[in-house]
Amino acid sequence: MKDEKRLRLSADVLRICRNQLFFELRFMESALFRLKAVPLESFSFGSDGENLYYGAEYLLRRYYEHPDQAACDYIHAVLHCLFRHVFQTEKAPRKFWDLASDIAVAEIIRELGIPEISACIPQECFRIIDQMEKNVPLMEASKIAVYLQKISDDFEQIYGVTQEEVQKLFLRDCHDPWYPQSEETQQERGKTKSGEPRREDDKGEGQAEEISALRNGSSASRERLEEEWKGIAQSAVMEAEHFLKDPGKMPGRMIRQIQKLSRENHDYTEFLKKFAMMEEVMKLDMDNFDMVLYSYSLQLFKNVPLIEPLEYKDEYIIREFAVAIDTSGSCDGMLVQKFLRKTYNILKQTESFSKKVVIHIIQCDAQIQQDFRLESLEELESLLGNMELSGFGGTDFRPVFRYVDELCERGEFKRLGGLLYFTDGYGVFPEKPAKYRTAFVFMNREDDVLVPPWAMKVYLEEGIDL
Repeated sequence: MKDEKRLRLSADVLRICRNQLFFELRFMESALFRLKAVPLESFSFGSDGENLYYGAEYLLRRYYEHPDQAACDYIHAVLHCLFRHVFQTEKAPRKFWDLASDIAVAEIIRELGIPEISACIPQECFRIIDQMEKNVPLMEASKIAVYLQKISDDFEQIYGVTQEEVQKLFLRDCHDPWYPQSEETQQERGKTKSGEPRREDDKGEGQAEEISALRNGSSASRERLEEEWKGIAQSAVMEAEHFLKDPGKMPGRMIRQIQKLSRENHDYTEFLKKFAMMEEVMKLDMDNFDMVLYSYSLQLFKNVPLIEPLEYKDEYIIREFAVAIDTSGSCDGMLVQKFLRKTYNILKQTESFSKKVVIHIIQCDAQIQQDFRLESLEELESLLGNMELSGFGGTDFRPVFRYVDELCERGEFKRLGGLLYFTDGYGVFPEKPAKYRTAFVFMNREDDVLVPPWAMKVYLEEGIDL
């Protein structure tokens, strides 16, 4: 009877926490109500995107300490799902990914602007976040994880505390349900990890097996769940539009987080491979055409030539495209160099580009500054080592489009594949749509950039992992 009462009370606590959060974050209704509550014996708190696992005793103790602590745990777990940390564990080794995800969520909770929930996070966490933001301008889990790996040996020297101590500071939920129950995972159990809070709730491997059995028994695959959470994020953005019409209803930091949810982040590597993909056409293989037999048969039979079965071969069309570089005063020269280097490395992996390619690298601020015509990747590599940026004035995208149109009219481009425009987004866009595919490549930053509906947009990882 005592256990039944504990389960009933803990279920009531979950409902109270969810309702409290719903009152403050109504645009997140779908996210807050999506997870299925599953009580587990001797567990703490955590989710796999399908279920919200909790230990009844643990949850009641947290609620007794302070009701807002339990609500903070709830929104913490939901945000891991909403920003899909649960499904992207391959991005970094576990000890870095767990901590990076917890840091990212702590910053999001602060930006949501609910004072009683933010107060549940130690102020030392926000001191570390504020200091980390100087090196990681956009505090997303993937960027934080890369940064943590780079400074791992110097972490204590930089922040004054060890990484293990920081893990304990940010720890709010168990990340075990995110990971397959491999031998390595089992060996980690019993240790203090960022994904396993307050190890007093850990009583051996049986708990991990119980979570694994529940997950394996579910019909929801990780791929399907991730797609579902993408839809939930889009739904949150749509719901938030009603609040955004009245800025007084939502703090500015919350608005930026909503925009972050709706932003289209493409992997630049895969995008460029598709954007600059070579086309194949079937053509007669004239090299294998027997002219001797053809000529002899005309002499012998007059108007009746003898022709062997024609052979065909695949031939790549020369891929032509333009790359425009924003050299205005607001665009960082180092990022431009990294962007071009990354572009070169991607194209170098495509075999056909080493043979036939026409690329124009166009520098422009408010007017065309320079144009480099390249016919091979070797020329692009040479340019990377010697190119100097010109301009540093205002930003106007229209001159580039006029210039590319002129190149097409002059026959410089016979089969233009498209235009890539690398910029920070602060400029004047053309009013009329371009006649060729256009993609604006932006540095990854908090504010979403509105581009014309006829153009694509791609966000690069800024700074540390470009």
